[in-house]
Amino acid sequence: MNSFNALLEKSGEIGFTVRSLESMAYVSGLPTLKPREVVQFESGELGQVSYLDENEAEILVFGKLPIKIGTRVTRTNRVTEIPAGAEYLGQIIDPFGNLLDKLRPFKLPEEKRAIDTEPASIEERRKITKSLETGVSLVDMLVPLGVGQRELIIGDRKTGKTNFLLQTIYTQARRGVICIYAAIGKKKFDVKQAEEYFRKKEIMDQVVIMTALADDPLSTIYIAPFAAMTLAEYFKDRGNDVLLVLDDLNAHA
Repeated sequence: MNSFNALLEKSGEIGFTVRSLESMAYVSGLPTLKPREVVQFESGELGQVSYLDENEAEILVFGKLPIKIGTRVTRTNRVTEIPAGAEYLGQIIDPFGNLLDKLRPFKLPEEKRAIDTEPASIEERRKITKSLETGVSLVDMLVPLGVGQRELIIGDRKTGKTNFLLQTIYTQARRGVICIYAAIGKKKFDVKQAEEYFRKKEIMDQVVIMTALADDPLSTIYIAPFAAMTLAEYFKDRGNDVLLVLDDLNAHA
């Protein structure tokens, strides 16, 4: 409550929740609210503006419980950020940068990055000139992938898509590439299997597992690929080659 009151005094604007649907809340009364801005409810939950019109704002709520009608809300004048740093290598984290395995020693990175940034223009991007080996000979010979390109893997359930992605991560990690595996809408068992695979192959030190579980709030699942891309761009800006795997985007959609 002290934090909410401090933000309220600083912004000078107060809104009220007029509708609430699971991970979405609709608020009115914040005249200078900006798209993508983070807001705070008096109950302590944070949210991000996803849509604005003249009368109300649609807020994506980062909490497990729906916001009650009438709950006060105020602006923070900042956007959604996550910590970014090499400290995450070998760790399992959520899309907000929180460590999920709290038994291991860990220091939270000091640098923070906004998850919504302007991408580089076409003129600033390099041409794709180098192949990316997946470790699956049939794919590498018939459908070669390039370093820097995006690729969508499509197939029916239980046809080995995740196994192919894990094999690709293994192949690239052995070449010194930093790999970020975003498990989106997965079960805990699936995430544990991926972790055991990375540890068995002795590549966990080159991997970051970012997970939004199937029973997490919809807002957490929604934000996961954006957070994973932000972390990938952090390592890219440091001069590292990065492989980002989003598994899978069906849950996100």
